[in-house]
Amino acid sequence: MPALPDPAAEASFQRELLREFVELHARVTLRIPLVQALLVGGSAFVLLPQVPLVEFALWAVAVLCMEGARAAHAWHLLRRLSRLDLRKALRQQVALGFLAGAEAGVMLPLFKTDLSALNQTFLTFILVALPAIGVAVSISSRLLAGVYAAAILVPTSTAWVLLHPEHLQATTAMTMAYMLALLFAANENEKLLTRSVAIRRERDEMVRHLERSNEEVQAAVTRAEAAALARTRVLAAASHDLRQPLHALSVYSAILAASPTPATLDEVAAHIDQLVRSLGALLHGLLDLSQLSSGHYVPVRQRFALDAVIASVCAEFEAAAATKGLYFTRELRPVTLESDPTAVLRIARNLIDNAIKYTERGGLRVRLRHDGLCAILVVEDSGRGIAPAEHDRIFEEFYQLGNAGRDRSQGVGLGLAIVERLVVLIGARISLRSRLGAGSRFEVRMPGVRETPPP
Repeated sequence: MPALPDPAAEASFQRELLREFVELHARVTLRIPLVQALLVGGSAFVLLPQVPLVEFALWAVAVLCMEGARAAHAWHLLRRLSRLDLRKALRQQVALGFLAGAEAGVMLPLFKTDLSALNQTFLTFILVALPAIGVAVSISSRLLAGVYAAAILVPTSTAWVLLHPEHLQATTAMTMAYMLALLFAANENEKLLTRSVAIRRERDEMVRHLERSNEEVQAAVTRAEAAALARTRVLAAASHDLRQPLHALSVYSAILAASPTPATLDEVAAHIDQLVRSLGALLHGLLDLSQLSSGHYVPVRQRFALDAVIASVCAEFEAAAATKGLYFTRELRPVTLESDPTAVLRIARNLIDNAIKYTERGGLRVRLRHDGLCAILVVEDSGRGIAPAEHDRIFEEFYQLGNAGRDRSQGVGLGLAIVERLVVLIGARISLRSRLGAGSRFEVRMPGVRETPPP
């Protein structure tokens, strides 16, 4: 079944075609005064000995003024082409073409009684030739060509029949045949122009498509290079963080094989437990980061109570905050969100975990509200703060402030990297305000707020 034409595309094409008619006709019209001046001069050379000077002069002035007016109108159209009512401009061109043709067409009726048979024939020949020139001047418009030709041929043929009544049938038949031939030629030219405009549009669309494809390819290459660089950086950092605990495990394994004392056994067991937890956290972080970076994680949108999700995360960390002697306050307004609840939960969990981890005194506050269609989650702490130069770097993999020795108790440095990727996946935005010694404030703006509560 053939595809239905796109009305918007068809309207755009018709407008472009109309613009082409108007512009080309206006450009050609700018040169017509010179052609008409030559016509008037040649006619004066042949006719003036036989026709009254005053009448001829009045006719000549009228013709030249009309062509000057057409040229001025054409110049005005070209200057305002992008802002024109194109249909109105075409109607104006048709009207001016008719007036110009009529002024030329009245030559024979005006001067027929003063001319010899030879000059009548000469003048008729000139007037009959003008519509053929008009087909070229009209620039592929049947309407313009037909109106201009009719304005010349009707008075010329009428005057000739009045002069030579015996030629009535022949003159009528030849005039009609000539008009049809002119219209056929103009119609073919119009079809050619239409095809030219269509080909140009196809070419332009193809160029735009190639440009878009090239931009997409360049963007894909850039993303691939960035991903490759990130993988290299992650592997370089992970190799150190994996080798160190594995080496320590081999040492503790050797100690266990040497039948240690119960006190040593307890100490080794505690160290092994810490190393296993650290390795587990590292592997889970690497797997999460790999899944997010490779594009395998697809957000699942569903409607849920965001305040309930954040409250459950806060409940998880209350004991950890209390152990460090930190206050933990929360201000959670009811918000219904349409997004990925798993991603939102992990974002909140990592931000709150970081806030507790890097706060030694004071505490933290978690707030939730909404602004229009965006839910706003704010996690503030009174911790050590982050220098402005470090604001972007903290979202890099394995980057940790104040942990040059890679102390496993302070985490592995993947939490904020994961947060940043999850924020991008759900279409949210994260911002940071912090300064050294004054704490940090993370704000996540998540789109998708819905007014109705979840079922």
